[in-house]
Amino acid sequence: VLLDRGVLLQNKYLLTSTDKNRIWNIGRGEISQVGKGYIRQNHIVFDDNSTNEHNKFVSRNHAHIEYSEDLGYLLYVDEGGRRNEQNRTRVIRGKDILDLESNMKIPVQLKDGDQIELGKHAILCFNMI
Repeated sequence: VLLDRGVLLQNKYLLTSTDKNRIWNIGRGEISQVGKGYIRQNHIVFDDNSTNEHNKFVSRNHAHIEYSEDLGYLLYVDEGGRRNEQNRTRVIRGKDILDLESNMKIPVQLKDGDQIELGKHAILCFNMI
């Protein structure tokens, strides 16, 4: 995953099917509190201290990517990435725009070259190596 717009803590994030976890949380800041007593660790991290305008539209618990043996990499929207939270999560694939905001439980299967738009302006590029 590479950054197109916004500021991440790392220049790129490598997701591999052999990772022990196989779930990568995406959000602003490394750690956030979600509900009472539940702490979430983000693995793809937008810099919480950045003054970059694009970062402020990324929620602390925006989305996550899961790896499935059958389907590959799947992008899910989390509570902070929904439209009713004044955010959005979309996948831009060429001329097609896939909106994930209507149902958090239905993922989008990521394909090489997809752009993941978080909030209104931050964009990650998903590339298969």
